[in-house]
Amino acid sequence: MNYKQFQNKIESWEKISFTAIIYSKYGADFEIYALDEHSNTKSRIFLCYAENEAEAQRLVDQFSLWLTKLNNVTRKRLSSEQAMRAALVQQE
Repeated sequence: MNYKQFQNKIESWEKISFTAIIYSKYGADFEIYALDEHSNTKSRIFLCYAENEAEAQRLVDQFSLWLTKLNNVTRKRLSSEQAMRAALVQQE
């Protein structure tokens, strides 16, 4: 999975704010998930499989960096939108 695929998967769930990347062992498989730790439901989406625990940890590390980047961009965009709305209200 490349960054763009990761971004599309995360952003396709607009109402969920993902906060962590985890892996889970299920039988012989290692599954990678994005998780919303702050919601009551602890929402999560499946991202991909890993062949072994070392690869799972590597993917968690990589996806965690990407998630931080996406969340920072989203926060900046929301702050800019709020500032623009406030400026429009002041002009009225």
